Amino acid sequence: MAALADMRRQAGRPAAAPAAPSPAALEAEIESLLTDLRACQERLLAAVREHRSAITKADEGAIKVGLEKHRTATDELRSLEERRVRLGARVAGRATGGARPTLGELLGRVPASARERLTSLAASVREIAITAQREQRALGDAALALAGHMEGLMRGVAAKVSEAGVYGRRGYVETPSRPVGTLDVSR
Repeated sequence: MAALADMRRQAGRPAAAPAAPSPAALEAEIESLLTDLRACQERLLAAVREHRSAITKADEGAIKVGLEKHRTATDELRSLEERRVRLGARVAGRATGGARPTLGELLGRVPASARERLTSLAASVREIAITAQREQRALGDAALALAGHMEGLMRGVAAKVSEAGVYGRRGYVETPSRPVGTLDVSR
């Protein structure tokens, strides 16, 4: 009976924030997180490069595989970011809805003896992430250029097969629809 009354009293209270990890545990968690982030960024970079190679070869099957690997790595990065936010909330002693602590803020809480090593690991993660972002941007630009080129080719074909050969409102030769019938009522 007393347990039931105690549960009713606590039902209206917000859940207590989880206890902050010890410095040694925090060091281990950050190192694990950074190692996982680095491996995931490397997989993402490999997927982007594989996708670019598939586009270069116009290999539809390889393009699909590259896109799936890219999607998987992106989902994993999202999961790792959520893991970082939860760790930051535990370290700060608050719920995960507040401000998101940066890795730098988390590294400020590890023992000084490990801070330099973990900072170096974080810098390598950042370098790989920047390289992956740059190559993704280049891949996106190349895909847009290819789509524009294909659209131009299609316009060229449409202009060759167009009977009227006139420019439409969009500024290029459009294949006009054929009238089903006409009636001259001017006479």
